Amino acid sequence: MSTISGPLANHINYLRHIDLPNCIDYFNFIRKSRENNDSTTPTKFTRLRLFLNALESVNNIPDYFFHDTKNTKGWTSSDEGRILGIIRNQHRILRDAEQIANAYKHSERRNGGLNAADMQGTLIAISLTKNDLELEFEFNSIEDESILNEAFQFWVAYEDNPDNSKLLPAGI
Repeated sequence: MSTISGPLANHINYLRHIDLPNCIDYFNFIRKSRENNDSTTPTKFTRLRLFLNALESVNNIPDYFFHDTKNTKGWTSSDEGRILGIIRNQHRILRDAEQIANAYKHSERRNGGLNAADMQGTLIAISLTKNDLELEFEFNSIEDESILNEAFQFWVAYEDNPDNSKLLPAGI
């Protein structure tokens, strides 16, 4: 699993060169915007974009793992959904991240009627001060952020000790 083979060559390279940096970019952005007390609407839009990039990359790692492992396990492409379902059900945080990523990606969660627009928690705050009307948009997705943080911690621990048996479906 060489860096020379590129960031998209396998699940470890993807984890190290795409996923973890996307998550770190997001967490750094949050830290900096809090330090600067920057809660402008453009900052909130950027935060949401970075969040979605990080969440999507977290969700992609099991897919990369499946394709890295399928030949040695005798899996075929038709096994993909079943195997990924088993992996994600073994690790609740991977299942939760998948559900959120799919809701954002497809506009609606598979297992429920929640729309992506509902998940961003959009609120419009209107304030009127001396003939001035101010609109402010809020994106409150604290639950989703805690899931991203937990998934990040899961993948950091895996990257520290990339033991494939941690991800292999039990009994398969």
